[in-house]
Amino acid sequence: MNEQQKILFGKPRLLPIMFFGVALIYFMKQLVVAPNFSDNLILPGADDAMRLQSVRDMLAGQGWFDTRQYRVLPPEGISLHWSRLVDAPIAGLLSILEWMLDRDAAERLLVLLWPMTLFLLCAWTNMKVARAGFGVPAAVLTLVSLWFLQSYYTRYFPIGRLDHHNIQLVLMLAVFGLLLSRGWKAAALAGALAALSMAIGMESLPFLGIAGLVWVWRYLRCKPESEEALAAFGLTLGLTAVLLFVVQTDPALWGLRVCDQLSLPYLALVGSAAGLGLLILATRQHLLTMRSRALILLVTTVGMGIVVVPILAPCFGGPFADVSNDVRDQVITRIGESIPVAQMIRQAPAMAFVLLGPLAVVTLLSGAIWLREVAARRDPGHWGLLTLFLALGCVGAFLQLRAMIWGHAVMAVGFGAVMAHLLNRPWPIPRAVKVVAMIVFFAIVFLPQLVPLGIKSIKAALYDTGGATIQVDLVELDAACDQASLLRSLSDIPATLIASPLNLSTGILIHTAHSVTSAPYHRSTDAMLNGVLPFSGDMPELRRMIETTGAKFVLVCADQIYGTPDGAGSRLSAKQAPDWLVPVDTIAPPLLLYEVAE
Repeated sequence: MNEQQKILFGKPRLLPIMFFGVALIYFMKQLVVAPNFSDNLILPGADDAMRLQSVRDMLAGQGWFDTRQYRVLPPEGISLHWSRLVDAPIAGLLSILEWMLDRDAAERLLVLLWPMTLFLLCAWTNMKVARAGFGVPAAVLTLVSLWFLQSYYTRYFPIGRLDHHNIQLVLMLAVFGLLLSRGWKAAALAGALAALSMAIGMESLPFLGIAGLVWVWRYLRCKPESEEALAAFGLTLGLTAVLLFVVQTDPALWGLRVCDQLSLPYLALVGSAAGLGLLILATRQHLLTMRSRALILLVTTVGMGIVVVPILAPCFGGPFADVSNDVRDQVITRIGESIPVAQMIRQAPAMAFVLLGPLAVVTLLSGAIWLREVAARRDPGHWGLLTLFLALGCVGAFLQLRAMIWGHAVMAVGFGAVMAHLLNRPWPIPRAVKVVAMIVFFAIVFLPQLVPLGIKSIKAALYDTGGATIQVDLVELDAACDQASLLRSLSDIPATLIASPLNLSTGILIHTAHSVTSAPYHRSTDAMLNGVLPFSGDMPELRRMIETTGAKFVLVCADQIYGTPDGAGSRLSAKQAPDWLVPVDTIAPPLLLYEVAE
């Protein structure tokens, strides 16, 4: 660290000040976004509502291994692929709050405390990782970036965010931080955290796989302690994954193959990692050259591949490998976060820049610094690793926008490290030009996220009502009706089964005692399609769905277009109901409720 670095953000005492500032700004931003959170149950998305409902059901006595939601397509219900390992701490916190408050007040406080706690954990982890890998100036500027990175506030950690993606982000960041250390203890902890991430959800698997390959590469290059580190990572990954699988999976389902949850195919994969770890330990005194290690890795990979690939092959398509083509075409492709960024660039380039631009800029600069250090024959430090994982998020976005989380996990560290490096390195240009260049870099990264379009782009669920185009204003279909105060007016009728579009279903579950015919969860083809096809099709198709499910009421939101202007849902939304649907006048507008005539 040169003298200039010590002056610019190089004082360790700045770190607690900045951390306190991050906490304060988080709370202030949430007050601006949701000023009435103390009086309203704020749940920003369908997954958050369903998670809370799952926690309610578990506290009401539903079994640990039973994660079905029985109020969707009752009486059988639908299967959810979520982990009780997330439900449990949320349920524990809610139970503690209920000692002091009534259930409604406890839930309103829960949806503030849970994401806020995870955000502060994320900020603390960012600070530790940046300091360990890139120094105090990088850690200070990493915390500064958390003041401005709007996606953290509106996408991963807003009030009410109860889904598991924020936990996944923190776990991926922690694994990256442990990857910066070369000791076996750090590798062992990384293996355990990677297993926990897999048990919670499979979205982080590519990130974790790349981390594992980094330890393999170090072993291959005969780096110090690389044998112990690779063995520790593989063994703890395999053993912890098996333990968590046993903890969260019904013994009757241990042999079932599913691709969206830790199951037999993925256990075979982590089991091979554990087997490799044992082999490394057994041969560490004999394999001392790159050639011998490459040979044993090649032989082991081929042997394990013969065993593992047939088991894992059905899941090569990812977590949605088992999804039917109808669900993929009619539902998943209409969810904005499931589309590739190339499609968004074609149809809404400004929005694409808001979502991907800051990550891409930081990635390019990190890569340039890495290449410059290598070309100058200096130790590039951890720049290669940082660039690798930032680039993974950019590449993932070309598959699905949601895959940007792989890069977002290290985005704050990336900005802090790049900014600190550029500030504290001498430039062969006048100082004024350097100041202007740094201001431009700061503006490119943060301003797109702070303008109204940026905030809407990051917050929106990105539902597309037409299937072929993206709504640039990102107003979610049915957003005007998915409000607690409106949906609670449905409680005026006795608990029954309601047919509704997909976006209203989880709101009905969480705010009323009614059951629904649809829900946006891919394990149930019927539940997903019931919320889309009957409302975008004709009236006879809607009636067939009602007769099949036994729904007693149909709910839509006024002034909406469901698929096409002539679709059944659109006609009901315009109050053009057939004679077999009778309007119910006691429901709060813009909700429109119709009773199915006998």
